[in-house]
Amino acid sequence: MQLETDNLAGSVPFVRRYGRALTGTQAEGDELVRLALGWLGDHPDGLGDMPPHTALYRALHRAAASTPLAASHEEEHLLADEAIVGARVRELPQIERSMLLLTALEGFSTADAAVVLDISPEEGEAQLAEARANMTRQPPSRVLVIEDEPVIAMDVIGTVTAAGHSVVGVARTRAEATQIAARSLPDVVIADIQLADASSGLDAVRDILRIGAVPVVFVTSFPEELLRGDREEPTFLVTKPFNRDTLTVSIAQALATAGKGRATSSAPTR
Repeated sequence: MQLETDNLAGSVPFVRRYGRALTGTQAEGDELVRLALGWLGDHPDGLGDMPPHTALYRALHRAAASTPLAASHEEEHLLADEAIVGARVRELPQIERSMLLLTALEGFSTADAAVVLDISPEEGEAQLAEARANMTRQPPSRVLVIEDEPVIAMDVIGTVTAAGHSVVGVARTRAEATQIAARSLPDVVIADIQLADASSGLDAVRDILRIGAVPVVFVTSFPEELLRGDREEPTFLVTKPFNRDTLTVSIAQALATAGKGRATSSAPTR
């Protein structure tokens, strides 16, 4: 089956998000996407009758398996501390992590995720079960919620506490978020993009990262606004209305890549 560029265009922003979550940095994730697109261009029939969306993810994993990537230290770390994310993400078992990300974040069925990873459905089920078991073994962590909609905030709190974590505070504005973070030093931040009083969750996160390095999970009704490729993008991005499993996995992945708890590296100051 010939893979036309137009058939892949809608999938590229989301596979870029996946590449960031998989590698831990935007530079490495984008390089994998570039290599995947190049491979598909050179081998338009190489993945048979696989749907274009699935083929792009599959090609990314072929690139990941065959290409050693050097971490970039020159990017401006505006939305995540890539120094801690990039270092820790490589310590996680890749197949387990990939199965979890593909099913919970990217919406693949277990069978389709196994196709992406070129493993049997049975192995896919086993790897996903092990990944979920590892996720539940994470020690409890302290979470700051930045959300101005009370109903959504309560849903986030319920998801966080059901996963065994605690909420150190709920902020409705950029100023409140910065104050709570300075006082409580959370292990992870869950942030909406648009806040009360017209303030920005992106700006709130930038303020918090100047206090100390902490992994961030963004939630938004408009993910396409952050996945345009013209600026730094979040490593962990959940779309509203969110599935509780998706948010739980995103929190677990963020904590795992940061070594569970409070990171010791300094936050960016630029």
